[in-house]
Amino acid sequence: MFNFRNFFVKPYMKAHGYQLVLEVGAEAGHNTAALLELPSISTIHVIDPCMGHAVNLEQRFENNPRIVIHKGLSLEFFPKITKIFDCILLDGDHNWYTVYQELAMIRKHHLLREGGTILLHDAAWPYGRRDMYFLPETIPEAFRLPYAKKGMVKSQSELVEGGVNPHLFNALSEGGPRNGVLTAIEDFLQEHDDEYQFFVTEHEFGLGVLLFRGKWHQRLFFHGWKVYVDLYHMMFIFTARTKCFFQKQFPKSCRFLKRIASRKPM
Repeated sequence: MFNFRNFFVKPYMKAHGYQLVLEVGAEAGHNTAALLELPSISTIHVIDPCMGHAVNLEQRFENNPRIVIHKGLSLEFFPKITKIFDCILLDGDHNWYTVYQELAMIRKHHLLREGGTILLHDAAWPYGRRDMYFLPETIPEAFRLPYAKKGMVKSQSELVEGGVNPHLFNALSEGGPRNGVLTAIEDFLQEHDDEYQFFVTEHEFGLGVLLFRGKWHQRLFFHGWKVYVDLYHMMFIFTARTKCFFQKQFPKSCRFLKRIASRKPM
């Protein structure tokens, strides 16, 4: 969620006045700490296996009464949770089975209040249409695609040596049924489309946004946020391409301006 934190996640939560938040997949807790800056948030429940991170989540937040750490996997804890959340952030295991089951359990166990929002990270390339398994053994064999520790490149289905995320267990091919985060969201919505409003942005690996049973003014507000995100993404692309153009056409001038900008004031 890092790339969406300041331009969307925090402003969106602040505008809605969300108080009770559930975060799945916190890693070192940087996003969690940033959300604590919002005064409206009373409590953040965090579900994370707490494996392989340089920062110990339990130690980092042990003296913070607004943080509750659940050490484990989302599919283990969802049936045990009795609270109803304003917002749920899903940034855990990026594969069809996990994401589909998370959405199904949120609905089944009434974990999200009406008018609440689910935010799903990595809903575009590379994991929108390709599974990734943090712990392959936790995925039932019937739902686990062939995988390997190899990387990915855009516009190529097969895995490669190097590329993006070569250290993770990625599905051998991209696309097809029951493969990827966005596919899981779409399959879930096919069954419950009348209950949710949805949009996805391809900005920085993608963010899917689900509004649950919003009232008419909440749905209107929701579509306004979609326009805002689309405009932000277009401006980001325009700025990046403009910068690339000037660096290619006027490299000396760009280097000179960069040196001027990096000088410390007297």
